[in-house]
Amino acid sequence: MNHQVSIDFSSTKTIALAIALLVFDVVGIVLGIVMSYNRVGGDRAHRIFLAILGVVHFLPSLYYTRIAYYAYKGYTVFSFANILSA
Repeated sequence: MNHQVSIDFSSTKTIALAIALLVFDVVGIVLGIVMSYNRVGGDRAHRIFLAILGVVHFLPSLYYTRIAYYAYKGYTVFSFANILSA
């Protein structure tokens, strides 16, 4: 059986951006927790602000990665057009 796979470069770019955003957010959350635990980088307010900012920024990246995953799997409700492109 011959199966032709068509690669849509705009959708792969969108998936890569969503995954990169998720990875950078996880790294930010981990760094904020490590900084809070080890008391590094300014006073306590800075560490708490960094951890809260990481969590708030993590939510949209998780949302976009979920849309990209379901669109890649072929669910009819989800589309790559629902993700903001750069």
